[in-house]
Amino acid sequence: MNNRLLASAKCAVLALLVVLVASCSKTSELLNYVPADTKFAATVSLGDLIKKSNIKDLNLPDNDEQSKKFVNGDYGLAYDKAVSFEYKDRIFLVLEIDDMDKFEKQMTVETIDNVNVYTDKDNAGFNVAVVDGIAFTGDASKNKMAECVNFVNNLADEARLSSTDIADKLSGHDIDFYVNIGDALAYYASQLEQIIGISNIDKAKSFGYLDFDKNEIKGVMTFVDADGNNILKTADLGDFDTDMLNLIDANMNSIFALKIKNDILKKAALLAPTNNGMMALVSQMILANLEGDIAIGVKTKDIQDVYNNSATAVVKLKEGSKDSLRQLIENQLNLKQDATGQYSLKGLLGKDINVGFKDDYLYMTNVPLPANTFAKADAANAFDDKTFALFTDISALSEFNPIIPKIDGTSTITLDDKQLSFELHANHNEGNILAYFLKTAINL
Repeated sequence: MNNRLLASAKCAVLALLVVLVASCSKTSELLNYVPADTKFAATVSLGDLIKKSNIKDLNLPDNDEQSKKFVNGDYGLAYDKAVSFEYKDRIFLVLEIDDMDKFEKQMTVETIDNVNVYTDKDNAGFNVAVVDGIAFTGDASKNKMAECVNFVNNLADEARLSSTDIADKLSGHDIDFYVNIGDALAYYASQLEQIIGISNIDKAKSFGYLDFDKNEIKGVMTFVDADGNNILKTADLGDFDTDMLNLIDANMNSIFALKIKNDILKKAALLAPTNNGMMALVSQMILANLEGDIAIGVKTKDIQDVYNNSATAVVKLKEGSKDSLRQLIENQLNLKQDATGQYSLKGLLGKDINVGFKDDYLYMTNVPLPANTFAKADAANAFDDKTFALFTDISALSEFNPIIPKIDGTSTITLDDKQLSFELHANHNEGNILAYFLKTAINL
């Protein structure tokens, strides 16, 4: 891991340590120090997280003096309140100082632009800007710290996040957060407005939360327009046909499904190649006959040779389109059905690919159709009434990358007409999942 990435990871861990060693308290007062036009803000419900994390029982590395100071309270910080926010594309953490004498014993100080900026005597990279007993820290230089403090300290009341309706949504869960997604999407606003039919996408906002349990992490994000209306409900994206999952093997370790509205498909067809080549004809024909439901299953076995992995893709066809596509395959691609009723594409992408029709679906696969299907698995229940869903067996991924924490568990991401949801479930995690992740991160 390169030095910059390692430093950023360490900063994130230290920030999490700050908010986890504290007792429960309201964070609303600290929202006074957050600009209303921030791109990101988060508050933390701390009391429950202490019990869930077992942070004080973790064995910190002997050479990690900074983390130990945080855990032991040596900095004199009032850990019962903490808020994180974005300012000029950097993330800051703000909290109160409970014992100034204890704090100053650990630090050296200099004044920059009338702001006292402290540096840990044992760690020159840990800077804290202080004003009126409030500490600001983060992955920023001393000058950036002072600039941030001067900016937020001089905000008009109406320019503070605490004075907006956003503040009311930053409570009630272990972690509550706000993201100004419109700012990030502004560049793509016109394209997105055409695709999903929502205006003023550049003014969109998102609110969400994370809740931690012994074996689970659950999260939700909702998306609203400038008037506070739910964008997903307005867009009416629809639900995909879960019967497609009968063609996906239950042993696949990643399963993806998506519904695409018909008018979006029509626009995609217009963007497909229009020259006189064979692939242009095939692209136009296939797009014109799709209903808009797609499912893909992958069993990752070798990240060095992707062609050695198993995969199946399924698309739903419009009524009456099966015969025209069959003629296209046989007459234009010169393929013939084998004894199983499938067409074989020899050596495509380094492996033979079978193409076939079943019910209202066209499928492509490099493995036999399954007897044990994902549709029968318990995890498939999460795919019901969804526009998008992604199921992943995490234990399979951790085998390929040592950075990915080794967890015997699964994750599911889904999108419906209300929200984007995330759930990670671990079958075993050394006590609880939050402690496990913290321990893994601390020892990077």
